[in-house]
Amino acid sequence: AMTAALLHDLRHWLTATLGALDTALETGARTDLLLARRTAQQAAALLGEPRPAVLLLDDVLRDMAPLLTGPTIRIMLVCGPPDVAVRADAGALGRVLVNLAANARATMPEGGTLTLRGGRDGPYATIAIADTGPGVPPDVLARVSEPGFTTRAGPGGGPDGGVGLAVVREIVGQAGGFVTVE
Repeated sequence: AMTAALLHDLRHWLTATLGALDTALETGARTDLLLARRTAQQAAALLGEPRPAVLLLDDVLRDMAPLLTGPTIRIMLVCGPPDVAVRADAGALGRVLVNLAANARATMPEGGTLTLRGGRDGPYATIAIADTGPGVPPDVLARVSEPGFTTRAGPGGGPDGGVGLAVVREIVGQAGGFVTVE
């Protein structure tokens, strides 16, 4: 199960890296090359030891936003209070955001908007991710975090096999947090 989760996440990071490289080749933009480099570093971090640190939530969201977009996906970043911090491994938090963004992008094949919102709810730092896709039917919503559950077509639901949200819940739970899906 851990190997499937790792391969799942590496596939997402490599897709983001390739997208940034394609854009750089088309436009000659140095910023896209730097983005591809940062994405590759995030993928390499998946294989390293976790290093928890105090991270400012808005900084994390700003850094990750360019990695979460797609050719037809617009990112809207809504920052919260500037002092909201989390103690987490930056690579693990990146995995959470990449998995959630990949699921959101999959619901918007024709394009749309992915909104990242940082904030605070009592003692908790919060990250809310919303998309302009069609929404999740109630019968599916009850199962979305089950390992192996997917709504994507193909054997095992395609290449990822439905491990994304299970990985997200595991990482967030290890950090003392929780995930809600609406």
